[in-house]
Amino acid sequence: MAGGWTEWGKENIKGQGMIYRKLKNYARRKIQSLIDLRLLSYSQELDQRFAQNQQEIGTCRQELEQRDARNREELKKYAWELETGIRNCREEIRKTSPVSGVCRSGYCEADVMDDPAARECVSAIRNGMDIDQNMHQLGMEVEKEIHNRQKQIRTDSLVVLCSGLKKMQKYEAIRAEAYQIYLLLKRSTRFHIRLLSIESQQEESEDADADIAYVTESRLETYLSRIKTRLIIALEATAGIAHRANGLFFKYPVLLRLSAQNPLEGLSEQGIRAMLHLNDLGIHHYMVFSEHARKVLEQAGFKQVTRSLPLIDWKKIALRSSASEKNKRMIVGFASSPMEEQQSEDRGILLLGELIRRLPEFDFLILWREKAVRVPDSFMSDNCRIIYGVYDMKRFYSQIDCLLVPYSSENKNHACPVSALEAMLSEIPVVCTSCSGIAELVESLDMGYVCSPDARELSKALRVVREHGKQQCFGNKKELLAAKVGSFAFVEETLRIARRYVPEEIVTLGEWSDRLETAGKHLVQGREEIREYYSRTETAGNYHKERFIPFPHNCIDLLERKAVSAMIRDKIGSKQADLLDIAPGDGRIVQEALNFGHCTAADASAAMLDVLQKRFAGNDRLHVIQADYFEDTIEEKYDIVTTFRYIRHFGYADRKVLYKKIRSNLKENGMLVFDVPNIAFEMKQRTITGWENYNIYDMFWTKEDMVRELDENGFFTEYVIATGTGLMDNMPDAYQKEPVSWTFGAVRK
Repeated sequence: MAGGWTEWGKENIKGQGMIYRKLKNYARRKIQSLIDLRLLSYSQELDQRFAQNQQEIGTCRQELEQRDARNREELKKYAWELETGIRNCREEIRKTSPVSGVCRSGYCEADVMDDPAARECVSAIRNGMDIDQNMHQLGMEVEKEIHNRQKQIRTDSLVVLCSGLKKMQKYEAIRAEAYQIYLLLKRSTRFHIRLLSIESQQEESEDADADIAYVTESRLETYLSRIKTRLIIALEATAGIAHRANGLFFKYPVLLRLSAQNPLEGLSEQGIRAMLHLNDLGIHHYMVFSEHARKVLEQAGFKQVTRSLPLIDWKKIALRSSASEKNKRMIVGFASSPMEEQQSEDRGILLLGELIRRLPEFDFLILWREKAVRVPDSFMSDNCRIIYGVYDMKRFYSQIDCLLVPYSSENKNHACPVSALEAMLSEIPVVCTSCSGIAELVESLDMGYVCSPDARELSKALRVVREHGKQQCFGNKKELLAAKVGSFAFVEETLRIARRYVPEEIVTLGEWSDRLETAGKHLVQGREEIREYYSRTETAGNYHKERFIPFPHNCIDLLERKAVSAMIRDKIGSKQADLLDIAPGDGRIVQEALNFGHCTAADASAAMLDVLQKRFAGNDRLHVIQADYFEDTIEEKYDIVTTFRYIRHFGYADRKVLYKKIRSNLKENGMLVFDVPNIAFEMKQRTITGWENYNIYDMFWTKEDMVRELDENGFFTEYVIATGTGLMDNMPDAYQKEPVSWTFGAVRK
């Protein structure tokens, strides 16, 4: 019995041990499973965090790569500008020789073979007649011609023009830059450089430098009549300076260098039209200081507006010794004080006063130039220091941690304050409002903060600068900015404009209208007036007889038509083409187009189309539609679009619309064929025959200007054929080599 119990006990204990081991193994597996589950959860969480971090790193890397790419592009551009400058310098040095007479940047050009005496000497030498004597005479003619050309360029003046230079003594930004440009051009060109300032009666005086003159507005015409003016470089905030002295500057080639964010502020619609006409002729040119200012002009219809920046010699700007390292309180600088009472609100003076109140933990250093302008009571605070009059700007930049540009609107403000540029070149961050032109540079170079013209937003930006802005303007940003404020591009553009063709007599839009009104006529200008004029039955009936029957106009008509045919034949070969003729008149170009395929003629004038349909009655290759090309849409695509005596009637803003619509009507590699009146011929011809005989508005070009205009509007010039050279007997000999016009063939890009 005892032995059986023993065996049973052993078995029982053995069974319990197995259960224990099973339970132990189960618990171990359960615990391991929980551990694995928790580890898996941790692992997934870590994976998610890692993926999130990788995404953030990828975003940061992408932003850094984009910023680095922008910086590389800026550096490439800077390097290209430097290389271009070096190449140009080498080219100028290479050209500097007794034969060419090239002299630094402002060169004179001589070709002695234009001189009849020189050609006679060469002819005698060729025929073996008195070779020694004629060689000696030829040498003397060469020297005389070069001397005359060099003397001519020294007598041509570039006039730097501003107002109030005497009163403001070169300290205000515009006046300071005028004096700087005067000195710069004296070093850079052989032209005679003059500095002319319009002053009040009390400020008129002579300067120790004979090339600097301070004259009243009433004496400007007398002063300019005594010199040979090649170009006036006018510096002012807005384009209103062009209208001073009763529109005197409309009679001269002018480069207007405008500093305002809204360069057309205060100008009437009539005044802008007068300026557009001279800009379109290539007589007036525009430089502005911001992309916004450039768009303001372009939207108004101005062409080839150059964006420049104030000229600054950044090497003369001392780096700051950080004020924030010496003081616990951050110092905010302001150097854009109003020069007149009415500028205060637009300059952000109210905003600045609110910031002084909102930020007692900041110190404000304010430069207040004009003592006659009232300082607001809000500036009278313990954390605000005001310095009146002129102040050492290097010292100013060494004292501040941040520069503030709190403009509240685009009006009455500089597009690009010099103080902001100098601050960034001094490695000081700039906080500005979005309506200031400097905002474009601050954002593109990441050298500060841009916010809305609101005291709350500006306060936040200043606090961010205090916490994180110390390194904002370091790295290669200063060099990138320095490349933008250099003088090389400005000098090159100025001299390019100075070398342009300018008509002997400049007739303004107002003078043209006045002469027509004296003759009992009216200047037909603009889309609606042009459309209405050509819709008259009388105009349509006499169109061909008045324009293309008398000599030499019949020859010009033939030459234009044959030029059109030659271009189309060369372009399309033997294939049949689809052609569109816009504003076909009586169909003189249509008759050529029908030789190459099907032609659609589109005109807004029912009277003109009636003449056209009668002329080509029964021709099934002609399709006629009444449509105003500006207003109506033609869906079809064409191989060739022709239009004569049409594009010339419109200003640049309307021509841009035409170019865009014509591109949309052209097939790939399709071609536009049209006429381009020669400015040299047309201005002289109308001066001789009388502007009162021309009642339809026309625009004229140099050949180079039209090539550039087409390029800017999506066309590549492929053909240029001169028309009418030497046909006008009433033209002086010097103009007999000038074509009446060119027939252009331009291919869609």
